[in-house]
Order: sequence, then structure tokens, then C-alpha cells
Amino acid sequence: MISKTIRKKISLFLKNQTFEQAVKYILTGISCTIVDMLILYLLTKYLSLYYITSAIFSFIVAVIMNYIMSIYWVFKIRIIENRTLELFYYIIISVVGLLISIGSIWFLTEYFDVHFMVSKFFSLFITFGWNFWIRKKFLHT
Repeated sequence: MISKTIRKKISLFLKNQTFEQAVKYILTGISCTIVDMLILYLLTKYLSLYYITSAIFSFIVAVIMNYIMSIYWVFKIRIIENRTLELFYYIIISVVGLLISIGSIWFLTEYFDVHFMVSKFFSLFITFGWNFWIRKKFLHT
């Protein structure tokens, strides 16, 4: 049986705004990841695009989806009131995320002969951490 003190701490933790945002961001991330990986796979497998080209395109689509979900569902408060400036910063953050993602995919695929889809999967963890932390810190509270 859980003591009242532990239940109270758990309750406070669950009410924590950052925790709620993280959960919503994870759900957003899962949705965007499915779209990202599906587009990557389809473009590479069926349109015979180079996996890096496919990864760039799929990442851009996922970033747009992530932006829309983040501003309307995940983060309630936006630090930057000017929406054009906010989008500009979001794009800059996303470009860094794209470079992290593409660099990871390329490195794992080219140097360790890992299938590009497996490389993409591993790159997601690094990119997710970067995106959540930096967006939370500079764009939303």
C-alpha cells in the first residue's frame, strides 16, 4: 500500500505542467515520428530517392505537423508574441534538429552499415531531446 505522503508527492508530480507538456509532446512526437518514418520509407523504397533526400523531406513534413500540434495542444503559453518571429525561431531550432537527425542517420548508415530506417529510429531520441528542451526553454513555458 502506498503511504499518503508518497501519494501526495505523486499527485503533485502529475499536476506539474512540465510533466503534462512532456507527455503531450511525447504523443505529438510519436504521431510525427510515424508520419516521418512512413514518408521516409515510401520515398526511399517506392520512389527510389536517396535516403538522405527522403529523410530531409519527411523531416520537414513532420516539423510542420509538430509545430501545429505544439502551439495548439502541447504548450499553452507562448513566450514570443510575434507569430512570425516565433515561426522563424522554430524553423532555426528545427534546422538544427534536422542536421542532428541527418548527421546521425548518415553516420550510422555509412560507417556502421545500419539500415537507414534503423538509423532514423536511433536519431529520433537525440532529436527529440534537443527539440523538447530548446523549444520549452526559448519558445514556450
